[in-house]
Amino acid sequence: MVGRPFLLYLLCEGLFFFVTVAGLGCMPASDNTSSTATTMNSDALTSSSADTITFSFSAEYRGVIGYGAVFHCAVQDWAQDTISLTVLVKDAAVQAQLEAMAAGEMVRGTFARDQENVPYKRMPITGFVDRTKTAWRLVKLGE
Repeated sequence: MVGRPFLLYLLCEGLFFFVTVAGLGCMPASDNTSSTATTMNSDALTSSSADTITFSFSAEYRGVIGYGAVFHCAVQDWAQDTISLTVLVKDAAVQAQLEAMAAGEMVRGTFARDQENVPYKRMPITGFVDRTKTAWRLVKLGE
């Protein structure tokens, strides 16, 4: 028979394991220093060789999640019409730039492929997850 302190220990360890596996607050910060951009055509979503994509989008602030802000973005010049862009807390300048945009104003962004087959619709990166479950990290905003 297992005593209560041991059950509490298992519960706490299980919660820690879940938080660690889920990556909530445990992911290293992404490096947003790269400024190399390649403009891709609308086939970029289905092309496995596209390492960077560039497109114009408008951003509407939607709220905050544990590690950053979320923006709903209408996209031009790419295979997906909308994205849900996450901006990490450490990227406050990006968040401020997006929040300062007028409704419908477009900005050009370049994104680098970060991970494939991600398990969630949002990942702890400044970027987004497309419909093929590929995570894209923002490397350049504006132009």
